[in-house]
Amino acid sequence: MKVYFDANIWIDHAWGFFNESKKVKKRITELFDKIESKNIDVVISTFVNAEISNHFKDWILMKKSIEDGFSYREFRSIRKKYKLEKVEIKKVDDVAKKILQLNWVTIVEKETLHEEDLKIFMELTSQYSIDSIDALHSIMAAKTNCRYLITNDETFIEQLNLALKENDLLNEFSAITSKNFINLK
Repeated sequence: MKVYFDANIWIDHAWGFFNESKKVKKRITELFDKIESKNIDVVISTFVNAEISNHFKDWILMKKSIEDGFSYREFRSIRKKYKLEKVEIKKVDDVAKKILQLNWVTIVEKETLHEEDLKIFMELTSQYSIDSIDALHSIMAAKTNCRYLITNDETFIEQLNLALKENDLLNEFSAITSKNFINLK
């Protein structure tokens, strides 16, 4: 079986271990144990790596801006005034490299989006209000014949499963939380 991991699974993994959140650490450990014990192939795309990198870069930059007296709400408007130092870039890159070192992860490096994929993208984003990056994850999960797209974004799950139910947009798969995937037999 093949599954596609949304970026938030990897982000939860990093935060769970860096911040030592017992609840997140337990769920991620159970998920990874199931993946390894059942010989499940995990697929990610370069879109996932980009999303993870952007998440951690934004977190570092936001932390800097807050230390300078700006509020969380002001961050989007002042973000471009801040730059990462080389050591910070290396830390972010190291997170992505650790993912690629897992022997059960396959990265799809050369995504080719065709005209029909762009039509699907437009429908997912406009008709079902799925975020752009999540629409790309959905398309990549379908293109790589994954059975499940695993995410902890419950709104995305609802939107995508509705789109899949109402249309023949993508190959047959479903979106599911990591907790529900762990509990599958």
